[in-house]
Amino acid sequence: MFNTVDLMLTDKCNLTCSFCYIKNKRQVSAPEEVQRNLDTCNWIVNQYRADIETTPFNRRYIRISLYGGEPTMAWDSVKALADWTKTILDVKVNLNIITNMVLMDEEKIDYCIANNISISPSIDGDKATEDTHRVTATGATVSDQVFANARILNSKVTSRSCRSTVTPETVKYMASSVKYVTEELGFNMVNQILAGGINWTDVDIKLIEEQVILITDWWLAKMREGKHYSIYYLRNMLNGIWNPMRCRHLCFSGKNHIGIDTSGNIYPCHRFCNADTLPEYNMGNIHNGGFVNTALRTKLLAFDLAAYHKENCSNCIAVNSCRALCLHEMMLAGNGMFTPLSHYCKLWPIYYKEAMRAHAIMDAENNQLYYNTYKPKKCNQSTQKPKPNTLNITIPNITLPDDGCNAT
Repeated sequence: MFNTVDLMLTDKCNLTCSFCYIKNKRQVSAPEEVQRNLDTCNWIVNQYRADIETTPFNRRYIRISLYGGEPTMAWDSVKALADWTKTILDVKVNLNIITNMVLMDEEKIDYCIANNISISPSIDGDKATEDTHRVTATGATVSDQVFANARILNSKVTSRSCRSTVTPETVKYMASSVKYVTEELGFNMVNQILAGGINWTDVDIKLIEEQVILITDWWLAKMREGKHYSIYYLRNMLNGIWNPMRCRHLCFSGKNHIGIDTSGNIYPCHRFCNADTLPEYNMGNIHNGGFVNTALRTKLLAFDLAAYHKENCSNCIAVNSCRALCLHEMMLAGNGMFTPLSHYCKLWPIYYKEAMRAHAIMDAENNQLYYNTYKPKKCNQSTQKPKPNTLNITIPNITLPDDGCNAT
């Protein structure tokens, strides 16, 4: 049963980002593209209906995220799918568009809002960061246009997140980028993710650590002002600190989450939708039998992440919040389907230490915004607090809580 689909709406893109993992360049006419995307979405709904008949599922809901290329370059398809969702009465279909914001002007923003299409911007950060990789085929920068459109979006819609890609060239801008996209552009959630397929060195990891410390200090200052911003590493780690229970699975890629490329090939998620993906990660084709690679799905469903962590990672302080095992990143590294990348195993403990520092300070200051945001509702604040991992964490002048909270 799947209910989350990444649909590659088009292979066309208006930028030539060096870190892009999409290699396909299939070009078709606009009418062909529209019909192809309608046919694909009808297959998605029909497959979902067939699964419901054999697998009881209480909530009839599908989320289709529109990727590219750049999906705004297939705007006819976006509009056609918006109209199509209104014809599907037995299943709720939500559309989400992943965009670099270059062409997402006010007219398109208003259209998406009116048609209940959520917008997920991909913006790397401040001007220096955005202009490093996000350029056109002629080398022209687009940051001014992107920032203008982002401000329009955030003036109309609240609770907006921004996805940012970090490369070795832009590590030095991580902290300034977080400040810019929140304080200047108006996003309240920032997800800074390392670019894949890159040999991240120990020097790079040290630079990331320095930037993460700066981001944590900024976040603490904002919390004291009564302003909360959701930062990727803090959100993941603080949830693990308050709920110290190990996850039993990877992300849901290949299980209830799939990606479909412009040729109809089915993959675990959008990242695999390119010509470099190894054959064993192809789950089938919607035009040729649908799901045929049952071996991959069985392997993903059977993998017990908690058991893996117990055997391999028990001495790691970040084990309760680890996100080091990305299926696509592990494929790129060529180390095996369930072997984490070494630089992630160095990075997540850094994230944990900074989150533990943030937690200890917020807890010592009795910051109610912090409690309201991160403390599980089942925890009684007066008697229950998270039990931190005790592995060599030094936080000056702060007494860490020593009693436990195992809220589920």
